[in-house]
Amino acid sequence: MLRTFHQLHRQRYGSADDQRAVEIVNVRVRIVAKAEPFTPCLCALKQGNGEQAFITTRPVFFAGQTYQTPIYSREKLCPGDTLTGPAIISEYSSATILPPGDLLHVDALDNLIIEVQR
Repeated sequence: MLRTFHQLHRQRYGSADDQRAVEIVNVRVRIVAKAEPFTPCLCALKQGNGEQAFITTRPVFFAGQTYQTPIYSREKLCPGDTLTGPAIISEYSSATILPPGDLLHVDALDNLIIEVQR
């Protein structure tokens, strides 16, 4: 295994030091197995504007201009909600920024679909 490592290292990087200790840092494993087909549950779409997810409004700077920007809770958006930017969708580990004029739709799988209007 070490010989192969050094050969590949030499091939890829142009050099290898056979005298230095080698440390395994990452090991990747890939498995392929038969499984039942997965069909995700689709949620019913209910036309909405996300008002149930509204938290507050804050001034936010976009392309040289300040906009009073609504902040929404990601967890409270529902399939079928549609928002027009500017907006910020906040969740526990990230935020989605919706610039002015862009459109956001929550689809039947609860994904945020953004249509960029530029």
